[in-house]
Amino acid sequence: MTEAEVIKTFHETKNLFQSNVWQKFQEPLGRDAYRIKINNLEVLVIRYALFNKWTYLFVPKGPINISDAILNELLLEIGKISKKSDVFLRIEPPTDAKNDLKAVRKKGFKIVTEKSLLSRQISPENTLLMDLTLTEEEILAQMKPKGRYNIRLAQRKGVSIKTTTDPKDIRIYVDLLEELEGRGKYFGHPEKYYFKQFEALTGADAGKIYISYINDIPISAAIMGYAGEVATYLHGASSNYHREVMAPYLIQWQAIVDAKNDGFKVYDFWGISPENQNKHRLSSITDFKLKFGGIRVCDIGSFDFIFNKKIYKSLTMVNNLRKIIKR
Repeated sequence: MTEAEVIKTFHETKNLFQSNVWQKFQEPLGRDAYRIKINNLEVLVIRYALFNKWTYLFVPKGPINISDAILNELLLEIGKISKKSDVFLRIEPPTDAKNDLKAVRKKGFKIVTEKSLLSRQISPENTLLMDLTLTEEEILAQMKPKGRYNIRLAQRKGVSIKTTTDPKDIRIYVDLLEELEGRGKYFGHPEKYYFKQFEALTGADAGKIYISYINDIPISAAIMGYAGEVATYLHGASSNYHREVMAPYLIQWQAIVDAKNDGFKVYDFWGISPENQNKHRLSSITDFKLKFGGIRVCDIGSFDFIFNKKIYKSLTMVNNLRKIIKR
C-alpha cells in the first residue's frame, strides 16, 4: 500500500477502542459505558471519574467519522445520557484532515492543550504505523539497521517467544511492569486494569500476550489487541535481567510477522512522541519503536465540549496549581 492508503486503512477500519470488546472492558472497572447510534454509526461513550463528585464523558478514538450532521447528532444523543455531574465531553477523532479540525471547532469543541482541565490526551495523538502488506523482506529492509541487528542478536542469544491467551499469564506482564516502574522509566495502570482488559480481549478472540524467555526466565512481554485490519501493540514491559539480549525487539518482530500472516494490513505501535520533542513523556519508547521504521501519523488531537463552564474553569485552576506545586 502507499503511505496514504496505510493511513486511510488505519483511520477507517473497525476501531478496537470503539468496539464491543472495549465497552465490556469498562464495566469491571466501575465505569458506565454507553453505545449510542448516529445514523449508521455506533459511538462508544464512557463515563470517567474526574474529581470528588464530578465526572466527564469520553469517546475513545472516536467518532470515527466527522461531519456537521454527525457532530450535531452526537451532541443531541449525549444530552440524553449526560448527568449533572458531567463537566464536559471529550472526543478523539481518528483523523488528520484539516477540514475535520475546522468542523469540530465550529461546533464549539475546544482543542485540548497544556492549559486544559485534563491536559494530556488519553489516547496517543501521534503513532507509528507499519504496512503489513509488504513482504517480510521489505519490512526488514525499511527498518533502521540497529532494529534489524537487535532482532538478529536476540535470535542468536537464544531468546524464545511464547504466545498465550491465558488470562493468568498477565501476572507475568504485571511482574515485569513492576520492575520497569522500579527503574523509573514508566508508570502504568493499576494491576486490575491489565487483568480485566486481557479478559475482555481474549474473551472475544481479540488479543494475546507475547512473552520472551532466556534460560526459561521471562524477561519481557507485550500485550496485543486486534480489530478490523489493524493489530495494535497496547502495552509492553521488560525485566532488568539480561537486557543486553534485546528481547523486546524479537517480541515485536514475532508480533509483526504473526499479524501479517493472520491477514492484518496495519501494525499500530500505539503512541510515540511528536517530532523534535526529546523531553516528551514517550521519548524513550519512541526511540525503540522508530527502529522498526514505519509511517508517522499525527491526528488532529482531542477536544472538549464543556457542559459546566464554571466547574471546568475551577477544576482547571486547581489542577494547574497542583502541577506548579509538583515542580
